[in-house]
This record gives sequence, C-alpha cells and structure tokens, in this order.
Amino acid sequence: MNSYQYLPFYSRPTFIEIKKSAIIKNIKSLYQFVNKNKKSKNKIKICAIIKSNAYGHGLKQVAEVIKNLPEVEFLGVTSLEEGVILRELNIKKPILLLGSIFPFENFKEIINYDITPTVASVSLMKELNKYLKKIGKKISFHLKIDTGMGRIGILPESAMNFVEEYKNLRNVYCEGIYTHFSSAASDKEYTFYQLELFNNFYKTLLKYEIKPKYIHTANSAASVLYPESYFNIIRPGLIIYGLKPFEGVEKFVSIESALSLKSKIVFLKTLPKGKYISYSKTYKTKRKTKVATLPIGYADGILRKLSNRGKVLVKGEFCNIIGRVTMDMIMVDVTSVKDVCVGDEVVLIGRQNDKEITAEEVALWSETINYEVVTLLSQRIPRVVI
Repeated sequence: MNSYQYLPFYSRPTFIEIKKSAIIKNIKSLYQFVNKNKKSKNKIKICAIIKSNAYGHGLKQVAEVIKNLPEVEFLGVTSLEEGVILRELNIKKPILLLGSIFPFENFKEIINYDITPTVASVSLMKELNKYLKKIGKKISFHLKIDTGMGRIGILPESAMNFVEEYKNLRNVYCEGIYTHFSSAASDKEYTFYQLELFNNFYKTLLKYEIKPKYIHTANSAASVLYPESYFNIIRPGLIIYGLKPFEGVEKFVSIESALSLKSKIVFLKTLPKGKYISYSKTYKTKRKTKVATLPIGYADGILRKLSNRGKVLVKGEFCNIIGRVTMDMIMVDVTSVKDVCVGDEVVLIGRQNDKEITAEEVALWSETINYEVVTLLSQRIPRVVI
C-alpha cells in the first residue's frame, strides 16, 4: 500500500497498521454510551471527524472502515480537498466541511461534490446565496457559532443580524448549527459558559421559526463528560481512534488504540565506551553498546524532542532512543536484547508481546499532545488496515 502513488514500489520497512476492529469498537462504544439513557427511537448520531488525514490514521483507510456504519450520520473534514477525495472514493455519507471555504471560487467544488459547507459569517452566507442564485441551485449549510474558541464562527451577539439576513435568502438552508468547546477536558465552568451562549443563540433561531435539523456541540471530551452537550449529534475525533481526550476516559467508555507505528532494524553495530551517537554529540556511550539503526526519522513525524528521551519496543523490551533523531533514521540502544538481529520488528507506537507504547506516552516524552503525535505522521509512511 504505497503512499507515494508515483513510485513503483515502497522499499523502507516502516509502516503504520490501522486496526479496523478497534475503530468500529470505539464508535459503537461511544454511541452506546451517549444513548444509554435514551428511551426514544431518535438516537444521538455521530459526526465522525476524519479531518487531517483522519488524525494521521489515513483518510481513505478510515473512511472505508466507517462508511457503512449506521451510527455515523456525517463525516467531518477540514478541507475541501478531503471532501473531494472521499467523494471520488464513492463515499455516499453526508460530508461536513468544518473549515473555511475562502476563496469563494471554492463554491463550485462544494456544489459539484455535494459537500455541506460551514457558514461562519453573515457575509459568507450572502456570497454563497448570491452564487447559488446565479447558477440556479440550493444547498444546505451548518452555521458555526463562536462561543469562546476565538477561531471561526459568528459571534453570539450577532444572532439577530443572522436571522434578519437569513430570512431574505432563498438559495441556502440552515440545516445545522454548532460550536466548538475550547476546554471541555479541563474546564467545566467555561464549557458550560460556552454551552449557555450556544443555547441562547439556538433559542433565538427557534423564536423566529428557524429550526435546524442538526445541532451539535460535543467533541470527544464533552461526549463523555457532559450529556447536556449532546443535542442530536456528537462530533468525536480522538475517541474514534482510541486516543484519550483526558486521563481516565477508559473509566467511562471502553476504547482501544487503532494505530501501531512499526519499523525494522536495518543496521546493527557494537560500539565501545566513549563513542558519540548522531548529530551534535548529545549522546556518548557509557559502556560497550549495541546500536540498532531504524529507517524512520523526523521526516516521518518522529519528533526531534524524542532525542535521548523516547523509547521503542524490540522483542518485547523497552529500548532507549539514543542521540539526535535525524531526518530519516534513529538509533536505539539494544544492548539488553537477546539475539537481536537485522530485520527484527520495532514498535514505536503500539503493542509488542505484553508491553505497549501509547501515543499519550510519546506525547509526554515529546512535551506535546497525542493529537500532534499522530497527525504529524508523514503521508510517506504507508497505512495498512488490518
């Protein structure tokens, strides 16, 4: 499964495994969790966030896994290009474009590929309606409310302005409204403040007979922590992939990591005490050391922060990354590994025998977050669904 479509083959023994059953399990577990106390037939559905190459897991691969799941109502992407890729894969589910659609020339592709845009301002809504009127088309959109993220979205105090302008337009239909919580995993008070602003905006729409079909605010953390945020769709990202939105999430909902990052030893050497490893002489052997070289580096998304800090698994043993992470290679101390050989599998994220390295642990070593660890994994690494 070659990530570089123009190459005749892929030679490096470095790849990402995506466990299909884990993704399905995570979606179904979360769906059951949010609907556990719901007696009506109108179940809370999922807008599955597969933006940014499905958080590094592979847009095409993940879309193929979830495209027919009944729990998933929408697929959420961040760019028009992602939406086009999905349509060209013959994905039939509704696609919500969460990001900006500027420049306005993009309107054409939104229509051609049947993608639901986000409207984040009155001016954008009017420009979209103007374009649609000219070509004789009508489409639906989801209205984004900025309740405290400070990114894109119409401000709550502009509710009446939106109502007045929207009422005069005939080629656009407000099918959904949503907001995004900035701190759902860490700040309950601020999350409820955002939710209150959203509810007030929603009530204004209802007062003027604007009744969106879809209402959604809950990201992964809110889906677990705040039933008040559910409405009729939740919008999880991290949990779909078995990544933790906060420590202890497994006490609420059963999830399993879907991604494993693997490579193989391509070179072995034994160095005496006192020899330097990699650039800038940041590591000096303290004893006779067996060093393994792996064909993976920061061009693959292995953060340089892992230099002299990260670990990998070789034959079920934790081994330290030694020296600077380089562009295409890293070195590992395998002195303690019995019968280690060129060709032995190495796990950088995932499980080997009874031990595991999680994306959260890699994030801790790298002084970052699990989002960044997986989304930075280069598209030059093949994704293989197992």
